[in-house]
Amino acid sequence: MKAMLSAVFILMETVQGCGLKTSRGQERKGQQLYKEPCMVCHGERGKGDGYRSLNPRPADLTFPSVQNRLDPDLLKTIHAGRPNTAMGGMEVGAF
Repeated sequence: MKAMLSAVFILMETVQGCGLKTSRGQERKGQQLYKEPCMVCHGERGKGDGYRSLNPRPADLTFPSVQNRLDPDLLKTIHAGRPNTAMGGMEVGAF
C-alpha cells in the first residue's frame, strides 16, 4: 500500500508540480506511470485536454478540487475509476 501511495504522490508531482520533493528516479517513474495510462486522456500537463471527444471530458488534474483531495481519495479514484465516465479503474499492480 505504501508503494502505491508513493506512486500516486510521484504521479501527481510529475503532472502538477505541487512541490513534493522527489528523487530523479522517482520523477522518471512518475513520468512513465503517467504517460502510459493517464496522459492519453488527461493530456501532457494534466489539464484534461488529451482525448477531447470524451463526454464528460477528462478531469483537469491541476484544478484545486483535485489538488485538495486527500491522498486516499485520489488512490481510490485511480483504483476504482469514476462511474459514468471513461475513467476506468487501474489494477493495484499498476502502481
